[in-house]
Amino acid sequence: MTDHVDPDFDRAGADYRAAIERNQQFWMDYIDPAVGHLDRGEYDRAIAYFDMMIELAPKEAEIYRARGGAYAGRGDYDRAIAEYLEAVRLNPRYHDAYIDLAEAYRQLALACDAPGPG
Repeated sequence: MTDHVDPDFDRAGADYRAAIERNQQFWMDYIDPAVGHLDRGEYDRAIAYFDMMIELAPKEAEIYRARGGAYAGRGDYDRAIAEYLEAVRLNPRYHDAYIDLAEAYRQLALACDAPGPG
C-alpha cells in the first residue's frame, strides 16, 4: 500500500500562512491558553504559547512583556530582563513594562546577594 499524499497539502499550508500574515490579530487567540498556563505556574508551556504569538506578531510589545513574566516566574531573570527591554524598545511609553523591568533587576540583585552554598 502506498502512502497517499494530498497534493493540496502544501498549498493549504501556504494559504494558512498568508491568511495569518493578512490577519495579525490571530495571535490573540493564544492569550487565554498562555495566561492559563501562567496562572498554574506552567511557565514553559506559557512560554511556548508566547513564542507562537511572537512569530505571528513580532512587533507587539505586550507579548514580550508577558513572556518576560513567564521567565521571571521560573526565576530566569536574565531572560525576563531581555524580554522587558524588547517590550520597551518596541513601545517606549509602555509603563508597566518598565515596572516589570525594575522588579526583574531587583530580583536579580537579590539573587546575587544571597549567600551561596557553604
